[in-house]
Amino acid sequence: MLVRNTRLDMLDLYNCGMKAEVENDFGGRACLLQKDSVHLLVQTSNVSRLELRVLPSDGDTLLGCVRTVETPAAYSQVQFFTRNWKPVRSPLSDEVAFSACWKPAEDFSDDRKEELRRALLPARYLVSWQQSAEGLPVLCYEVSVTGLMSKDAEDARRCLKPAKWVWQKKKLVRLED
Repeated sequence: MLVRNTRLDMLDLYNCGMKAEVENDFGGRACLLQKDSVHLLVQTSNVSRLELRVLPSDGDTLLGCVRTVETPAAYSQVQFFTRNWKPVRSPLSDEVAFSACWKPAEDFSDDRKEELRRALLPARYLVSWQQSAEGLPVLCYEVSVTGLMSKDAEDARRCLKPAKWVWQKKKLVRLED
């Protein structure tokens, strides 16, 4: 969505303290929102964003990439790459992420819990990079409830919690509540 020169212009604007907004390849606007030595967040259009995080690893540094689209139903796609952009198998499956996020409200009947769980599957996730108090990268998953009827979305929110994994060397380790 952004050619090399446009990306460089965006970085120059950001580094000069100016609003780092440029035109994307589709005629919309893209804006560099955050940048430091290990993290980059770009609003690539009015409904999408890209987040990159450098992940220290024994031997080779990895890049964690989160692409999020906010319409029609919000979801994120997570991918991992070597520094040379060679794809690396994700250390976390969607099934593992859903079970970590699912915490059904106790006051719902078993039938209602199962109905909500089925309505959420296959799950769509909103994913972002955060940082632990120790400065380690943390991958945060939240199940998206967009696309559910309002009552179901309200009930589903009561059955869900964010799930977080901290990056330690070469793997993601679940942070328990």
